[in-house]
Amino acid sequence: LLIGAFVFLVSAVFAGLYVLRQNRKLHIAHQNMRKTNERLNELTNSLQEKNRHLNHQNLRIADANRIKEVYIGVFLQIISEYINKLSASYTYVNKMLRDGRIDELRQIYVRSNVRNEELKEFYHLFDRTFLQLFPSFVAEMNNLLDEEARVKDRNGEELTTSLRIFALVRLGITDTATIASLLHCSIHTVYSYRSFVKRHA
Repeated sequence: LLIGAFVFLVSAVFAGLYVLRQNRKLHIAHQNMRKTNERLNELTNSLQEKNRHLNHQNLRIADANRIKEVYIGVFLQIISEYINKLSASYTYVNKMLRDGRIDELRQIYVRSNVRNEELKEFYHLFDRTFLQLFPSFVAEMNNLLDEEARVKDRNGEELTTSLRIFALVRLGITDTATIASLLHCSIHTVYSYRSFVKRHA
C-alpha cells in the first residue's frame, strides 16, 4: 500500500507539473494570440482608413474629370462661336469696303462696344456653367463668412466679381495674376476681394 501510495503520489506530482506546464504554454499561446489579434485589428483599421482615403481621392478625381469635361466642352463651343463671329465680321467688313461704304462702317464700329458685349456674354456663360456644376457654391461660401460679408448671386444665375474670383479658386486657379487676366480686372481688385473675404471668414 505504501509503495502504491508513493507511486500514486509521484504520478500525481508529475501529472500536476505536466498540467502546470501545459497551462503555462496555453497562457503564452493566448497572450501571443491576443497580441496577434490586436495587431490584426490595427492593420484592419489602418487598411479601412486607407480605403476611405482612396475613396475620397477617387471621388475628387472623378469630380475633377467631370469639371474638365464640362469646361472643355464649353471652351470648344466658345472657340467655334468666335470663329463664326469673326468669319461673319470679316465678310461684313469686306462687303462694306467693296461697296465703298467706309464712312458708314466707321460709324458702326465707333458706336459699338464689342469688348463689353463679349465680356458680358463670357461672364454669363462662365456663371451659368459654374453654377450648374456647383449649385450650392454660394450657400457654402456664405456659411464661411460673417453676416455682413455674405454675398448673393444675382437671380440665381449670375455671380458677383467676388464670387467669380472664388469660383476660379474652387476650380484650382489660385494665382492672382491669372485670375485678374481671366476676369479682365486689375490684380489690385483681386487682392482687395481676397483680403476682404479672409478678414470676414
